[in-house]
Amino acid sequence: WSRLGQDEVIWWTSLPWPMLRKPAKPEDITSSAIEAYVFHDHAPTTDRTTTRKDRLKDHIKRWHPDRFNSRYLGRVPESEKEKVRTGAAAVIQTLNELLN
Repeated sequence: WSRLGQDEVIWWTSLPWPMLRKPAKPEDITSSAIEAYVFHDHAPTTDRTTTRKDRLKDHIKRWHPDRFNSRYLGRVPESEKEKVRTGAAAVIQTLNELLN
């Protein structure tokens, strides 16, 4: 995420999708893949003492549409903007479902 703050242009492939394997398209973003990543013991954004709920909240903060759109979407090329918007929406929807 810190690297994205420095990039002038953000591409689909440069986003840190919360999955063990980078998705090629929005349809590759699945609940099971996100869940496996978020709750993986070696996920880079967590430590072993963090609760499941706290892990989800950390990811939700990053992917929240207001925050994501204002910080990152404006730097995505028009040719990829809809793809990124759809992917980010799938991520936040899954994270919210996992939290509830």
